Amino acid sequence: MKNSLSLSAILLTVFSLSGCVGVVHTYEGSKKPLSEVAVLKGENLEFAGRNYRVLFSSYTDLSDDEKDFKNVGDAFIGYPKEIHMLPGDYVVLTHCIVGDEYAFPAVKASVKAGETYEVKCGPIPDKLNTVGAMIQVVEQETK
Repeated sequence: MKNSLSLSAILLTVFSLSGCVGVVHTYEGSKKPLSEVAVLKGENLEFAGRNYRVLFSSYTDLSDDEKDFKNVGDAFIGYPKEIHMLPGDYVVLTHCIVGDEYAFPAVKASVKAGETYEVKCGPIPDKLNTVGAMIQVVEQETK
């Protein structure tokens, strides 16, 4: 009985921590001020009674010759709702959750330092069973 309670406590802890990812910095080194990075935030979208929720899965830097995707989250540790990136051109793979279904739509992002971007996912017009992702600037740096 005692062992099953311990196992239950361990499993509960693991599953409660799963999905708990804070802000992920996609660059190396120490944390940079917001004026030097672009902030991408996953936002919810309500459409036709369904809630589309965006998290971030991976990205690739388009200026990099290798074009390897770098993971920022996964199914075990979770996916972040916010990532901080250096200015540049990227393809960002999102993790779009709709009820108990999910998809991984990609979005091309040209981001600038000091700006905040909102990333949403939702149905593609004329293809309502297909999910796409979109990005827009919501806060620009004022000079």
